[in-house]
Amino acid sequence: MPRRIRKRPDCLRVAVSETHNGYVRGSAISEAALASFRETLGVGSGLTADDLFHFVYGELHVPAYRRKYAANLQMQKELPRIPNPTNSEGFWTIVRFG
Repeated sequence: MPRRIRKRPDCLRVAVSETHNGYVRGSAISEAALASFRETLGVGSGLTADDLFHFVYGELHVPAYRRKYAANLQMQKELPRIPNPTNSEGFWTIVRFG
């Protein structure tokens, strides 16, 4: 999963002033996903897209996660499932390792 993606300006709903080789650099993490995690953790704006990226990366490498979804990950049957964290302490621990 990339942290940033490139989009064609004609696919965006906003005016674009700068492009690079005809594309605009943007976040791969939606505002809706960020808002959902902020609400779940109760951290408000203290959670950034980079934090969420590191959480997902870390979660995908937790041994228990890899065992639970081993069949799906090996056979690529479906996209990885990222669980909502149950507490902020666990979330920030995974962020540090991600």
